[in-house]
Amino acid sequence: MFKLLVFVVLLWSFPATLCNDLEETSRARVRAAGAELVGQYFYPRLIQSVKSFKLSDTVTLGQYQNLANSDSVIKCGEHFSKFIASLNTSHQLQYYMDSFGKPEAGILYGNYIFLGNYDECILIGDTDFCLFPYNVTVYDPLNHKNISEVFDLGMCYPELCSAQDFYALVNYYVFTELHNLNFSAIGINATIESVLTGPSCPWRNLKWTASSIIMLFVCCLMASLVLLGTLVDILIWAFDILHKHRQCNEMKAPITLAESVSGDEKESINDEEPLINSQPKRQEYGYKRSDLQHRLMEFGKDLILSFSLYKTIPTIMATFQPPNAITSINGIRVISMFWVILGHTFLWGLFYRVTDDAVYAIENVPKKFAFQPVANSYLSVDSFFVMSGLLLSYLGIKEMERRKGKFPYLFFYVHRVLRLSPAYYFVLFAYYKILPHVGSGPLWIIEDIARCDKYWWTNILYINNFYPTKFSDQCYGVTWYLANDMQFFIISPIFLVLLYHFWYVGLAAIGGTMMLSFITIGTLAGIKNPNANLLQGSLPINGTSADISDFAYSNIYEKPYCRINAYLIGVLLGFVLYKKWKVPGNFWVRLGIHGALWVAAAIFCSLIAYGQYQTWNDHPFNKAENVLFFMFNRTVWSTGIAVVIYLCHNNFGGAINTFLSWGVWVPLSRLTFMAYLSHPIILTVIYSTMRSQFLYTHYYLSMLVVAAVVLSYSLALAFASFVEYPLANVESAVYKFAGIKRRK
Repeated sequence: MFKLLVFVVLLWSFPATLCNDLEETSRARVRAAGAELVGQYFYPRLIQSVKSFKLSDTVTLGQYQNLANSDSVIKCGEHFSKFIASLNTSHQLQYYMDSFGKPEAGILYGNYIFLGNYDECILIGDTDFCLFPYNVTVYDPLNHKNISEVFDLGMCYPELCSAQDFYALVNYYVFTELHNLNFSAIGINATIESVLTGPSCPWRNLKWTASSIIMLFVCCLMASLVLLGTLVDILIWAFDILHKHRQCNEMKAPITLAESVSGDEKESINDEEPLINSQPKRQEYGYKRSDLQHRLMEFGKDLILSFSLYKTIPTIMATFQPPNAITSINGIRVISMFWVILGHTFLWGLFYRVTDDAVYAIENVPKKFAFQPVANSYLSVDSFFVMSGLLLSYLGIKEMERRKGKFPYLFFYVHRVLRLSPAYYFVLFAYYKILPHVGSGPLWIIEDIARCDKYWWTNILYINNFYPTKFSDQCYGVTWYLANDMQFFIISPIFLVLLYHFWYVGLAAIGGTMMLSFITIGTLAGIKNPNANLLQGSLPINGTSADISDFAYSNIYEKPYCRINAYLIGVLLGFVLYKKWKVPGNFWVRLGIHGALWVAAAIFCSLIAYGQYQTWNDHPFNKAENVLFFMFNRTVWSTGIAVVIYLCHNNFGGAINTFLSWGVWVPLSRLTFMAYLSHPIILTVIYSTMRSQFLYTHYYLSMLVVAAVVLSYSLALAFASFVEYPLANVESAVYKFAGIKRRK
């Protein structure tokens, strides 16, 4: 019953999707034949096949027996026969027929997935919905080779059938007749085959596992603690106001002559009046053993108030920036996060296959010069590495100076784990265990979440950039950055100690490490010669096959020994700012040098952001250019970012520094970590819950980006208020109780 559906896909897809070398006359002939078949055969034959469906007593699966067990397929056929018979009204049958995916406009532009109507299928009752893949192979007589493409058809079937059984059943009836069709009549030599990977079915009616229930309990617990802490904070504030009001009234009461003569007035007032602050201030550290009970009460109070929104929200939203702070990084951090969301919004629309003009979006949009920053949005990650190394070096060396050269190894690592890991793990498991239960639709097939079943523990250990070995197999793919950053953090004391005690040795160590990284990248790129244009190498362009798990991503892009240079540039910058090394000379000399640095930074960043423009326009890099670009592109970009930060911090930033140091960036900057973890959840929900595809336009992409930014930062604020900052406050309360002094 689906033979013409698949056949039309064949006819309409062949001319322009993959065989771009066919002559225009051949395209026109095939398109005309496809249009004629749609009008004369598709709908009449489809309706007739469903109405007259009957299952033979014996089904010989033949080549389809590897898709399912023959007995189960026969039973599925029986269920399907009964299901068709149960649709006893034409109205029900119309709903059923209408729910199937049908060829739509945009096939020539890459619309290879026909979703149908998921909700219409589910409303029929006792039904399920899946996307069934078919591999269409066409012989190209001009290039003398076979060209294949997989098309997905949304199909509704009775829930008593398994998806694999129904797939085998359909294949048997479809291919039995399709193999008898004479494609040569319209000049096409083609075959249609089932895909052994089988159907892709959206998650529906998922059961709550024990781990999912535990994660839900943790979410409820955190919300309850925040509610409790906020209520206690409000009550303390209210009682404090009432107490102060009562004390003020007592102070205003008339004093008797006896009290004035007795000389006890000062003592009585000092004993009862807290407003004059006559009591000696309790030391923050070094409590005596007799104060243990008071310390425990204060510790309990601090723990409860750690979750108060009246404590966390003002902290997040404050725009105050202390003296000597590197204020320009706030703007750079937020803009880089916007850039990440922009790039992922474009890419994920293609990877989730919700763009019905994917071929146009892939092969034409990136060719535009103005679109190069979107295509190269991965550079934003190197900006984050620079800022991470900068803050580590700048603040870490200051802490060593405060400790007279001693490095606080234990506190260094413990604080890092306690500060980042709980919030990271919370979002990770919320994504893994809660998100599958909150959506539905024909595309609610979240393969990334399914991979977490096998690899979640690698994220916990921060080794997910090494195992799994394929980039695309990771659980929560964007967290490869956190694994790299943690690994850089672990080895960073080597450089900090050397820079503090023997700065010339430290500089040599950093330079040597960077040289080793260059050699490693050059060797890997030289052996395999991957495409230095990462986006181009991960998309099927001009009929080429591509895979995001290919060599470049799995062996260069995510590996710490290939990404450490940006981090080390940040470490160097932090040391330079700590030392307050400035350009020597008089005003005019410094003005000229700083101006030259601005020009150099602009050239460096522009070369990398726009340097691959030619590769999108039929001028690919040769092997030498690929290797050189792999080796130096991130280092050059990071150097440009470091120069901008240096100039802004030393009052040579002008309007750029004013903009990057704008107070509005400060609260958003504090939410960057949570926004980075949250935005994949938002994009997953946006794209995976779509019921139909959309036509790519710059305006629609802009709308999606704005929505993704607003929703990602809203979710980030929730995560920060309910998890990240409360747990950071708990850490501070523990340090206070233990008498551990912390760097402010």
